[in-house]
Amino acid sequence: MSVGAQVGYIVPMGEVQGYLNLKAYKEFESENRPEGWNVWLTLVLSPASATPPPAATPTKRMALK
Repeated sequence: MSVGAQVGYIVPMGEVQGYLNLKAYKEFESENRPEGWNVWLTLVLSPASATPPPAATPTKRMALK
């Protein structure tokens, strides 16, 4: 069995986007495995996501009289 936590953060870096992830957990009640802490730090670099296009301006309608 193990218990732990994980946290991630997106880091904008201009044309590249980074994702930093920290995961740690404690293994216990193990019979055929070593007990103790496991810690992982991961950095992923990828192209930044495209910005959405600007919203269209509303169309003006004239009321008929």
